[in-house]
Amino acid sequence: MINTRHLFYTQNIDKQLIKTLLENFTTLLTAFASHDIKNAIHNMDGVVSQLSVDTITEDEILLIRECANRLRDSLDEFTNIGLPQDTNVIEPFEIVRLMSSISILHRHDLKYENIHYKVVYLLDKSTVISQNFHWLVQSLNNIVINSKIALRNTQDKKIQITLSCDDNSVTILISDNGIGIPPENKPKVFTAYFTTTGGSGIGLAHVANVMKQINGKVELTEEAGFTTTVKLNFPLKCDTPS
Repeated sequence: MINTRHLFYTQNIDKQLIKTLLENFTTLLTAFASHDIKNAIHNMDGVVSQLSVDTITEDEILLIRECANRLRDSLDEFTNIGLPQDTNVIEPFEIVRLMSSISILHRHDLKYENIHYKVVYLLDKSTVISQNFHWLVQSLNNIVINSKIALRNTQDKKIQITLSCDDNSVTILISDNGIGIPPENKPKVFTAYFTTTGGSGIGLAHVANVMKQINGKVELTEEAGFTTTVKLNFPLKCDTPS
């Protein structure tokens, strides 16, 4: 005989578990969107607060436009949370376009914080990637922001991005010579809400989530001459349903 009391109890537990998981998922996605919006506003504010009508440059205009694009895409994703349509918008783009967006977003801070920024292409700059452009910009942006924070007390500040690929995947190394990550913290850096800087603890967790969505991988590795290197590896072409 079926124990109806046990069945009812089990069904209630399952419903409560699903509700809790959905609430946690929505909270995390909201935190991701909020984090990206704050980043874009921070980048834009750094320039706008120092603008002069008489001296505004083309670079500053490009930065404002790029921040506006990031805000628009982040808000679109936030609006679509919980809706049936897929937010994984796939588009083909040359890798140099991705790096140009990162350069534009950080050019102002790199200049005023006296950070030597270098991009090393071990592949053709015209290499085409078919992925979610916005997600990759978010990921690289979050990592570079962390590098800038790590460099605050460093004299000869350096950030280097190295790009390579094979027939199927792209590898991106983001390196800095900042304060470094203590060994005991390395297993936790991609965990949501873990932070040692007083930040939100969302940035690297967001990167890990993006890599999971596109069947990629993020990990810490080592690069000669640098204290911290984050390695991204993901398919050249999206192999997940769109």
